[in-house]
Amino acid sequence: MNVIANFVARYQFILYPALVHMSVLLGEPHLGTLLLPVFFAANARPFSGEAGARRNKLLVLAVLIAIALWSVLFRDHWVLFLPPALIVAAIMTPFVMSVRPGQTPLITRIHQLAPSGPVASLRSEQEICRYTDRLTWVWILLMGFILADTLLLAWLAPLEVWSLFTNVINYGLLLALIVGEWLFRMAWMRCWISPVKLVHTLLTVDHRELMR
Repeated sequence: MNVIANFVARYQFILYPALVHMSVLLGEPHLGTLLLPVFFAANARPFSGEAGARRNKLLVLAVLIAIALWSVLFRDHWVLFLPPALIVAAIMTPFVMSVRPGQTPLITRIHQLAPSGPVASLRSEQEICRYTDRLTWVWILLMGFILADTLLLAWLAPLEVWSLFTNVINYGLLLALIVGEWLFRMAWMRCWISPVKLVHTLLTVDHRELMR
């Protein structure tokens, strides 16, 4: 079971949208709601931890199971609209909070906290920080657009159109920004940037310091 839970948790950002979109295409979108307790259980591990935390996680799991069963029994899929919007809002929040007056933009903070500079560059530190400041705003604008289209399409568009954007196109936009920014950064810095080393830098940043 641990192997399955680890697999689901590791690849959740691919599995969940793919399975939800498949359920929509098959004309059974309410079945996608069954994924909510499954993915929560894989991430939260509700049967482990201290008694108080375990009790709270089991309560959330019970609520998600009840919602999923309601959706299947009454063929109601409204709950599918919530996770994408909540996830994007949760990711976007630290970016927005970091550009307030007196704060350091999030991507600039990541650059500053990197254990060592991810690459050697001909650009000065001031130029790089100015670039990462602007890049933080690019991410805010893209996530704002994704959040807006997720909410508006849930309200105005057919379910299939909402699912296509939310579970396919929006992920493509994020991937395009990541790849495009990586290519632009190499051209701008006039040096090779290993994607493996870049990811390693992101993973080794002290996230407690990052959120201060």
